[in-house]
Parts: sequence; C-alpha cells; structure tokens
Amino acid sequence: MKKVLSLLALPLALASCSVFGVSNGDVTGTISNAPTNQGTIRLAVLGVSFGGISNTSVNQIAVTPGSGGVYSISLPQNPSDGGYEVIAYADTNNDGQYESGEPRTQSNGKTLVYTSSNLVGTFTGLSKGWNLVQNGQVVKSGTPFNGYDLSF
Repeated sequence: MKKVLSLLALPLALASCSVFGVSNGDVTGTISNAPTNQGTIRLAVLGVSFGGISNTSVNQIAVTPGSGGVYSISLPQNPSDGGYEVIAYADTNNDGQYESGEPRTQSNGKTLVYTSSNLVGTFTGLSKGWNLVQNGQVVKSGTPFNGYDLSF
C-alpha cells in the first residue's frame, strides 16, 4: 500500500516542477555568460519605453537563478498597462535592486506587454493580459513564456 501511495505522489511532485527541476513560472529560461566575482546574479522585471512613453511603475523582483543559469519567475499580479523586460544583472552593491551601471544582460528583442483592455488589442493585436512581443510582432498571448533566454 505504501508503494502505491508513493507512486501516486510522484506525478504530483513532478507536476509542481518543470523537467529541469525548476518551479513552473510565468517566464522561464536560462542565463548564459554571467560574470563571476561581480556580485550575486539576480533577475528584475523592468518597465520599458514605447515611443517616448516610459513605464516606471514596476516593482523589481530579486530572484537568484538556479544552478546552470536556469530560472523561473512569476510576473506581477496587477501590473500597470505597458511594456516590461526581464533582465538578469550582477548586483554589485548587493542591495537586491537593479541600478543603472550594474552589469546586465543584453536585450533579447523580446518585450512582455500587459494590457487590461481588449480595446487596445483591436488596434494592436494584443490580447487582454500578458503578451510576448518580439521584434514588433505579437508572438504569444497568455503565460507561460518559456525559452526567455538571457545572455550577458
């Protein structure tokens, strides 16, 4: 009986993790070419500018990636409408916040766009909620966004 219970529990345990043992999240990927001895490597979700309109209302998320640079994060629950970028950075002053001048990953051409209105989508192709835009094109609507790889 114990063996049967153990076998039943295994799929539940695996369901809470991805294939690589990293928790499933809204955004997953890997971080490559991270600098060494420059501070803890952390992740942040930053607001980005579109046509001069800057989204500065985002709170950063300080998460340390797992071994091999694999990461998984959850996006903010109630974000402001706008564009966001996930970055990895070397937290050189160890304050848990990205600051301009700290080493960070290069742009991967991907932007996460949140909209609370279907009306916007009528004109842009965006769906209500989270959308992945790459090189100006809506690639996917709705989480999760897997393969959001980052490189220093």
